[in-house]
Amino acid sequence: MDQRREQSDKYRHRRYNRQRTDKREQQFYKSRQWEQLRQYLAGYYHGLCVYSYLVEHKIVPYYTMHHIIPVKDDWSKRFNSNCIIPLCESVHQRVEKAYREGRKKETQEQLFELLKRWRDGAGGTEKV
Repeated sequence: MDQRREQSDKYRHRRYNRQRTDKREQQFYKSRQWEQLRQYLAGYYHGLCVYSYLVEHKIVPYYTMHHIIPVKDDWSKRFNSNCIIPLCESVHQRVEKAYREGRKKETQEQLFELLKRWRDGAGGTEKV
């Protein structure tokens, strides 16, 4: 990523975080426990966007760990590694758009299927 885009992303994230009202979620994403899980999953998935790898047959680094079931929808699943998938920025944006446009359930099913494929041998060699 070039330096200009990186600065733009940092600015966008700072502005977004200042406007958020969901303090409990903000604290969760800053927690040591979340950071440890995120790092573990990054290693397990070899730093790849699972969607890009399995669907598009491309090697693309992940950008974010996406909660397939959003934390605000089910707080109890926030540390459930079976509900978290690493995605690159462009795929993450497409997924979020699908959620907003009413295709949430079918998108979630597809993402869960991708995790299953990875764990069944398409990418990973061990169970999470």
